[in-house]
Amino acid sequence: MIKMEAKRTVPNARYGAMVIVVKDGRIEFMSLNASTLPDDPGGYHKDAGATNLKLYPETKGKVATVKEGVYYFNEVLHGRTKYPALQINNSGIVPATRAGLPDTVADGVHIHRGSIKSDSLVSPTSLSCLTIHPDDYADFGDIVGFAKGGRVNAGDPKYAIKGRVVIDRSFMK
Repeated sequence: MIKMEAKRTVPNARYGAMVIVVKDGRIEFMSLNASTLPDDPGGYHKDAGATNLKLYPETKGKVATVKEGVYYFNEVLHGRTKYPALQINNSGIVPATRAGLPDTVADGVHIHRGSIKSDSLVSPTSLSCLTIHPDDYADFGDIVGFAKGGRVNAGDPKYAIKGRVVIDRSFMK
């Protein structure tokens, strides 16, 4: 499934990144409706910061943006409603930038459904995660395989989803 029209229905949103799913050497899904940026890149939010603030106290309140690179992913249940998503590096440490911190870390980074509302500094949909526009999310999850039938089969090796995500912002420079 190839979706080449970028969504412009979300005011002030950061959709426009490309997501491509390749299986067995074939492109199975492509969309221009993804984002590698949080709602407020380089900004501040009371809930932002590394999970282990004892190790990374300088990250408290600072929103992270994952740095370019290749990262492993696997399935996870995301958010308060526990819907199917992916986690990067098993929700562990990844290189990131934050306000005033060009070389720091982020953790708990997921690839999840984005918002149909505009970006919000009060109630953000992403504090460091990668997001897929809601119109494309179900197809993305089904093709990647982490949301077959709308559920994640976490812990069951038969359904374990593993892969890699590449973040490359070179075309933006």
